[in-house]
Amino acid sequence: MKIPKKIKVNGIIYKIEYVEEINDNIHSADYRGIALIKDKKVKILNSYCEDDKRRTIIHEAIHILDDDFKINLSENSVRRLTSGLYAFLKDNKLLKEGD
Repeated sequence: MKIPKKIKVNGIIYKIEYVEEINDNIHSADYRGIALIKDKKVKILNSYCEDDKRRTIIHEAIHILDDDFKINLSENSVRRLTSGLYAFLKDNKLLKEGD
């Protein structure tokens, strides 16, 4: 999977911004990424390696789908789905590596 500048989730294009810091002014957690659904943006920390960026993009896409379909996943469930889905995609060579 190339590191994209945008993704399409459920028919909507989200711009991806690679940033040095993420603050949401609500939580005190350390974020690798955050989905700003109303703004149609996903912010990803630029300091992480490509593998972590890929995982974070998948993680934020799951959050967007969760919101779109009103599934109400816990953060723990999103993390587990991210790990499982990423492993599945990678193990089956469904991710394009590099450029």
